[in-house]
Amino acid sequence: MDPMLLLLLAMACAAPSARGHLQSADSETFDVVLVGAGTAGCMLAHRLSEVTTWRVLLLEAGSNSTGEGWPFMAEPEAGICDGQGCSEYSSKGLGYTVGSTYTRGNPRDYDNWAAAGATGWAYRDVLPYFKKWENNSELGEPYHGTKGPVSMGTEPTQPDIRVILDALKDAGIQERDVNGAQQTESVMVKQVWSINRRPKSMKELLIDPIVDKRSNLVVRTNAQATRVLFEGKVAVGVVYRTAEGKDVEVRARREVVLSAGNYNTAKLLLLSGVGPKEEVAKLGLPLVADVPVGQRMQQHFKTARSVMFTLPRPVNNTTSTCSGPSPSRPSTSSAATARTRGPTSTTASRVWV
Repeated sequence: MDPMLLLLLAMACAAPSARGHLQSADSETFDVVLVGAGTAGCMLAHRLSEVTTWRVLLLEAGSNSTGEGWPFMAEPEAGICDGQGCSEYSSKGLGYTVGSTYTRGNPRDYDNWAAAGATGWAYRDVLPYFKKWENNSELGEPYHGTKGPVSMGTEPTQPDIRVILDALKDAGIQERDVNGAQQTESVMVKQVWSINRRPKSMKELLIDPIVDKRSNLVVRTNAQATRVLFEGKVAVGVVYRTAEGKDVEVRARREVVLSAGNYNTAKLLLLSGVGPKEEVAKLGLPLVADVPVGQRMQQHFKTARSVMFTLPRPVNNTTSTCSGPSPSRPSTSSAATARTRGPTSTTASRVWV
């Protein structure tokens, strides 16, 4: 069996049951119900709530104030992660994503989706939408936008980064926009979602500016979706569980949109009776649709390398290239972030190669 499907089934079996008593007094109807408030969910909530006659509900299993994670582990697979099973961390929390890094993925992935039958998903088709949401302070046409709601720019760096970029250029790796015409054999100081060069979350960029101004947008955190409601094969609502353990039913007049991440979206479908019929039967659920949920997931691998450079002379006026305050001192770390200087003013990695 596909290791990813095994992971999803284990998650589904461990999930809280949503078949108990529903609080009918809390049943509400919205035009659109969005499940999951990561990058996609926040953007959809921002865009859809522009239609003032639509009531939009955004549900998030995590909290409103802190970034958390779903600590998933894949089933062991020979030759991968030493056969121990890879950590499959997934972000959790309103607008929380790991790193705030802006990368679109390889254009060939989109083109392959289109070639496989996903009409409208070729890179040339999706590029206008990437540009539409960007407010890029440094890069523009033909690959970037400058009038969208999401501010982004190159994050602050230490002076030694310039030395590293020059060394890579001498090795034949060109400094250029990795979200532009060519990704391979390229290097750049990465761009992040930010305001005045300070990294920001999707909550800060997309939800906070509008949530008190748009009465048609409702955001609920600590609300874990446990089941999609169907009438026949049409999704008509969602059941979610509150932090107090109460199950609440909400209905959707127009759409139910699942943007809960690769794993939790597939898990929620399985818990709702949508998936391979044999696996849905193992969960003791009525079958809504026999479709290969979770069977064609692919992993994108990455490598992380730390490199130590010996420089012939200092590149700044200090004895250390990490000239900012210590990350172990929260007060000074916060000050460094506000000044956009020092190592704690950046995200985990600073250069893409």
